[in-house]
Amino acid sequence: MSFSNDGAATAAKKPWYRRVPWWGWVLVVVAVLVVGALANGGDQPTASPSPTATEAPATGDASAEQTGEPSEPAAASVTDAEVVAAFQAYIDERAGAGVVIAKAVTDVSFTNRVVRVTFDPAAAGIDQATFDTINPFDNLAEFAGDPIMFDNDQGNRLRPAIDAVETVRADGTPLGTMTTAELYKAGTGEDL
Repeated sequence: MSFSNDGAATAAKKPWYRRVPWWGWVLVVVAVLVVGALANGGDQPTASPSPTATEAPATGDASAEQTGEPSEPAAASVTDAEVVAAFQAYIDERAGAGVVIAKAVTDVSFTNRVVRVTFDPAAAGIDQATFDTINPFDNLAEFAGDPIMFDNDQGNRLRPAIDAVETVRADGTPLGTMTTAELYKAGTGEDL
């Protein structure tokens, strides 16, 4: 009888993981994989969608494609109205936030790939001397050029269509001009 007691004692001393049959471990592995997939949101790589009928396929410079050099996005895809709207939205946002020099902007135009922003201190209810005192910029193009200064969707879309931003007083006196490359360098610290 002691033999059967020893046999029962050795069976009870087996670690729990040795008592699980092989198919039990297969179920555990499958359960872990399912839980892991659900925890990751079921993300699976998918093929990129093909352009729809309303989307134009991307076209670049044929010579750039042949040489393997990246081509610039077509500037024609950006309308003059879109450029003016982007700059005006920025000016309106700054004026709404109480920035007096933004309140002095009376016109934003876009001609010959140059954005022109006109400042008239009287529109902000101040005189020219006060405007000059509160203006922290040596070149007001650095203020007005904000929409194309950064490496973001808006800047990347607009920059290819714009050569420079020029700022003037209502009487035509220049207040500063910066090229697109200068504005990008001022905003990002990197060359365009």
